[in-house]
Amino acid sequence: MTTAKRQYGMLAFIAACAFTTCAIGFVFYDEKTQRIRRQEGVKLRLQQQKQNMEEYEQQKMLFEKAKQK
Repeated sequence: MTTAKRQYGMLAFIAACAFTTCAIGFVFYDEKTQRIRRQEGVKLRLQQQKQNMEEYEQQKMLFEKAKQK
C-alpha cells in the first residue's frame, strides 16, 4: 500500500476547462456569423422589395397611360 496511485483529477479538470472554453468560444463565433448572415439577408430582401415597388410603380404608370388613351 505504499505505492501511490496516479490521480487524474487535475488533468481531467484542466481538459474539461479547455474543452468548455473552446465550446463557448465556438458558440460566440457562430452566433456572430449567423447575425451577420441574417443582416445581409434582411438588406437583400429590402433591396428586392424596393426594386419590386419601383417596377410596380412603372407598370402602374404605363397602365394608367394606356387606360387614358
